[in-house]
Amino acid sequence: MAHIKNSSVRKLEAAQILISNGYHTESVHCSYYSVLLYMKYILNSLSNEKSRITYEQQNENKGNDSHNYILEEITNRVGNSRDKRYINQEFRALKQERVSSDYEGITIEADRSTDIKQLTESLIYKLKNSFGNP
Repeated sequence: MAHIKNSSVRKLEAAQILISNGYHTESVHCSYYSVLLYMKYILNSLSNEKSRITYEQQNENKGNDSHNYILEEITNRVGNSRDKRYINQEFRALKQERVSSDYEGITIEADRSTDIKQLTESLIYKLKNSFGNP
């Protein structure tokens, strides 16, 4: 189960490697999936059985809305409304950056890719503060 958490960390490391080597547009994909995988890990690792959502449950019949489902389940479990709003808004912004860079042919410049990676780190930090470090 920790392999998903490790994959999240590796994706963030990959984003930095891509940025360092001039692959700014491609780094956005790794930044985004680092956060998404960390959210999946949190949902699977919750100590309260009623709140926990296993990886299998997360992957069942969610179709195209699977990422929105993960976000919704995370934000439903955040107690602080300010943190909930931050996670929701910033993850959606990050998702739009990924869609733009992956599918719309938008070129991401060096400064923007660094900002996106910093946003990723900020989101993961906020998630850790909201859920502990499972």
